[in-house]
Amino acid sequence: MTDASALAALVADREPATRKGEKTRARIIEAAAAQLAASGYHDLKVLDVCTAARISTGTFYGHFKDRSALCEEVVLRAIRSVTDEILVRGAHDKDPFPAILETNTRYIGLFVSAGPFNRALQQLVDESERVRVAWQEANAKIAALIAAGVARRTGKEPDLAAARAAQSMVDGVLMQYFAWQDEGLRSAFGDVEELAYRISVLWYRLLYTADPPGAAAGPHKAGA
Repeated sequence: MTDASALAALVADREPATRKGEKTRARIIEAAAAQLAASGYHDLKVLDVCTAARISTGTFYGHFKDRSALCEEVVLRAIRSVTDEILVRGAHDKDPFPAILETNTRYIGLFVSAGPFNRALQQLVDESERVRVAWQEANAKIAALIAAGVARRTGKEPDLAAARAAQSMVDGVLMQYFAWQDEGLRSAFGDVEELAYRISVLWYRLLYTADPPGAAAGPHKAGA
């Protein structure tokens, strides 16, 4: 089940709303995020959002042009929050594999906290150019951080292609695991802890063209 407080945090304003209009807008966005998590993008209705936010439809249209504009705003905020979390928390210089595992575990935690909202994210990426561009730009920033970290540890030039491939691989697996709930993939990758470990091993192999130290089938077998 989606953690409502975690989902609200993903779409919150950078600065807390203080004026009445700002508070109303924030309430609309939070209500829309919950509706997207519950029913997805295609089934979201403005009236349901208004009911949840305790506003009239007239008030809604005073803040947003239409349903699509609202959903775009919600998802763009979520993308921004996830990207900021990875870029800020990922700026460390730890040993490579533990650092990769920590980053992937944190990234997966964000997917878990978003719950069914992940499906709505995928729907908007498919249908909205603004959201698609924002998602691509976010992935490019994260990949650049990954590539810089590898280059720093190996003394080689940053391999952006490998880093982008690693990031795309992780996103593809997580979307199938959480948004589409692919049971075959879940069976292959195991529980969330196992998932984090397995994709981190694949990530390490792709970036460093070697097995991570002590690599095994999963965290339990590796003694993690």
